[in-house]
Amino acid sequence: MKQLRIILLIALVFISGGKIMAKEPVLAFTVDLLAGTDVYFRTADWQAYPEEIVPILARNYHANTLYVIYAGQLPEKQTIEAFKRWQDAALKDGVEIIPVLSMVNSFLGLTRPELISGTIDKAGIGPMVDIKNPEVLAYYHNLAQAIDNELKPKVFGVMEFNDYSIAMASDSYKRYKSDELKHWWQNISEAVSGKPALTFMQPYGVKLKWLQGIERVSVDTYTFLWQEEWSELRAYIRDCVQYYPEVDADLVILDDFGGKIIGARQKTAYKIMIEEGVTGLNLDLIITAAVARDQKGEDFWLDLLTDGSYDGFYAEGMVAVKEIYKEFRFKGCD
Repeated sequence: MKQLRIILLIALVFISGGKIMAKEPVLAFTVDLLAGTDVYFRTADWQAYPEEIVPILARNYHANTLYVIYAGQLPEKQTIEAFKRWQDAALKDGVEIIPVLSMVNSFLGLTRPELISGTIDKAGIGPMVDIKNPEVLAYYHNLAQAIDNELKPKVFGVMEFNDYSIAMASDSYKRYKSDELKHWWQNISEAVSGKPALTFMQPYGVKLKWLQGIERVSVDTYTFLWQEEWSELRAYIRDCVQYYPEVDADLVILDDFGGKIIGARQKTAYKIMIEEGVTGLNLDLIITAAVARDQKGEDFWLDLLTDGSYDGFYAEGMVAVKEIYKEFRFKGCD
């Protein structure tokens, strides 16, 4: 057995031109379970097109990972079917699917309002489940187990909302204690075989006690790219890399008000991110599609699916991400 390992190691060195190849970095996009719909805070008819979306992101934009966000868009049975469609499409292009469960649950908000603790804002959008309710915990444990049985993902995530800035400002749902939040994600993690992940990590949350045990984080870098706060970005990434084994950093291409975050900023951010040791990159296409629709009247997904590339108002940023992903993809073989 020892000789076999030595032979394999020699083969790897030979194939890589005398250098041992590192693990391929994570090149991710974050998508709604129903990609193509309004926003993920709401239920909707089935409108996702994973069979078309996955190969475009994989072949044209170098993606090897997709965070797929569940926020109660569908009943449980249809949710499993939806995740299975993403997985089936992903397997054909060697793309890893990471299921992510959110505290937002639009379906339960409509059908079981007694399980809801509040909403993401005062307008009533984004019903938040009461994570202390035993029935809620059982629902998510069973759902996670069913998704795991179907997909067997290597990574299984939860979405961070308790201290989300919009919710903090609106004061529209109750805050939870650290032990309650830790129990929330552990309840899900204990039902699955994959390592626990969190998306999106907020800058103030790096050292929160309730996140101890999380193995991968996808970090929110929005403010730093928007305001060109490069020293703060460096410090944030450095902290994340110190506390979490795997760190994916978001390359943001727009702001909440419809402005572009031009390609030069993403390239500057990328340089900082790799210098500080990130293991992957990410781009949130949920907010990208929502802002493109609300601020520019564009249909991001229709544009992408029409000819295999997004050519709208924020195209410069998408091109930059494409170029960065291509460069980072092959850095592990340098």
